[in-house]
Amino acid sequence: MIPLGTYLHYKNLRYEVLGTVRHSETLEHMVLYKALYGEQGLWVRPLAMFTENVMVAGESVPRFKLIENKPFNKLRANGLLQTMNFDAILFDCDGVLVDSEAITNAVIADTLNAYGAQVTVAQAMDAFLGRSLRESADVVARLIGRTPPESFFTDFLRERDLALAARVEPVSGVAAVIAHLQAISKPFAVASGADVHKMGITLGRCGLLSAFTQPAGRMFGSDHVTHSKPAPDVYLYAAKALGVDPRCCAVVEDTPTGTRAGVAAGATVFAYAGATHSDANALLAAGATAVFNDMSALPHLLGV
Repeated sequence: MIPLGTYLHYKNLRYEVLGTVRHSETLEHMVLYKALYGEQGLWVRPLAMFTENVMVAGESVPRFKLIENKPFNKLRANGLLQTMNFDAILFDCDGVLVDSEAITNAVIADTLNAYGAQVTVAQAMDAFLGRSLRESADVVARLIGRTPPESFFTDFLRERDLALAARVEPVSGVAAVIAHLQAISKPFAVASGADVHKMGITLGRCGLLSAFTQPAGRMFGSDHVTHSKPAPDVYLYAAKALGVDPRCCAVVEDTPTGTRAGVAAGATVFAYAGATHSDANALLAAGATAVFNDMSALPHLLGV
């Protein structure tokens, strides 16, 4: 699903999204929407196309931008309409709180190529997005033609940290979401496949670190668990640390790998598809309850 409400097309026409449907043969997710001009006809468009960005005058902009939400605080589960009342909100970090995926995967590609591979950033994204590089050592070995030496990982970590410290920015709109959760005293945490050291760099540069460290105990990463995403470990660990049932948590993710981790933990997953690497259909196929491409829509989706 995507947030219901009024959307502005990049050509400055307005539409009202009525819901999502599926193609009867391919089962592809489609958006059902109504024109708010002329004869106000009904239209359908593939979800992936509806949520994608297009190039306008050299700038990447959303094809459709949400400008007014309809209240959305219910979801359909097991055929019943249930009111959402989450005990805690668990955020992934990379791609959800900080816009780091492209930076990190560019470093992955550079490191792989320095060790003999020939991969592009796009290929690195396909292979490693949402995954721990060390736990993907078999993929690294296939790409460089040998078991990666320890220097491969230390070189990557050094260059990754330097690149992120210099260039990472917060995901647009996420600071306002965090401030809203703080204002209403809704428990939240970050539960990432990344290490805590990396989160310290990215969240620190983006001005978000204090939200997860003051008070302490709201920042969880690969350091805390044995298995990284798509295993549910980090979400289960975070929920336990907060003293809540993971089945009563909302997870905010941006990758199919992370979405599967949230679903496996028993949480309800809301998938952010506002980044260039996002694939709304893949996120839904991984088990996301809703897909959205504008962080300002998240509080409405969460019912807060």
